[in-house]
Amino acid sequence: ALPNHMLFIGLSLATLAHGVRPIAELGSLNLVQTRVARCTNVGQNPLAHGIEVQCCPGLKKQNLNGVLSCQTIEVPCSQEGDDPHSSGIYLGCCPGLQECKLPPGRQGHSGHSLCSESCVVPQEASCLCVFDIDRTLTAKQGSAAQCPGTKELDMVDAAYGVGKATLSALAVEGIDATFCKDCYLGICSAGNGSGATSEWNQYILNAIMKTKPQDHLTEEFPFIKDWSLGPVGPVHPLLKSPYVLNQPQEQKPFAVEAIRQWYEMTFNFTIPKAAVHFFDDRAENVEQFGDLGIPAREVSCASRASGDIGLCGALPDEILTFGPALCDGKASANSS
Repeated sequence: ALPNHMLFIGLSLATLAHGVRPIAELGSLNLVQTRVARCTNVGQNPLAHGIEVQCCPGLKKQNLNGVLSCQTIEVPCSQEGDDPHSSGIYLGCCPGLQECKLPPGRQGHSGHSLCSESCVVPQEASCLCVFDIDRTLTAKQGSAAQCPGTKELDMVDAAYGVGKATLSALAVEGIDATFCKDCYLGICSAGNGSGATSEWNQYILNAIMKTKPQDHLTEEFPFIKDWSLGPVGPVHPLLKSPYVLNQPQEQKPFAVEAIRQWYEMTFNFTIPKAAVHFFDDRAENVEQFGDLGIPAREVSCASRASGDIGLCGALPDEILTFGPALCDGKASANSS
């Protein structure tokens, strides 16, 4: 029999002859391979150790209910413009998008988070035009024959009674036909149209509240195409959109200022009070703005109905930044 040390040498020579590396060398090679191929396995968090370790081949990094992990299946994610919290289960933004947090609103609204390519919103306009609805954007129901430039629609408008919605000449020609084409928009109405979810109210938002800056903002943030409900007072006047219904006549200045603040708080825009313009068919509503630094102007001056309200609604050439603020020729403190 061979001595033990001779047997070991023989085995080592045989190992080398068959192309198998010594144990020490194999160990070194394994360490190198482990370092190169290191990745995060299925179900594990790629950020668990403080730095991101990419998912292993065939896996994708997913954010489900706020927890990152590598998964073999496609987990739903929130697309651009979506709120990751809207389904009740948090779905992180899809790759390439950021989650942008927006301030809370009133009436129990908790605020929005939206997925967007950037959380910085470019400000395209430095002015704001706010309109009353009834007898400003509309004419009296059934008055199209006596009110030139107006248009009757096949949908119900419940203001001042019930009848077919009739657009004023301003609404027919479009806000884009006035200086407000370069401004953001808002609504401040004592009524509620035909109800926030009605066909008529949706028409107002979709077809009338249109300017280039407003269209661009709405395309990027669709949630703003919604109604806020009054009354809005002077304390903490938070809204969820710039379109306010059910605002008492005597408190309209509070809502218009709240709309201006909504743009500032939600998108970090700067809109001076002097660059806000309010249009209404009732003189008493316009007069309330006299000492607030917000210009207001009465419309439907050429056509009046009983009760000191408009008949045919606003004309495009009444949407001005100068001249008398009231139909009787009187100027408010903020007209120029």
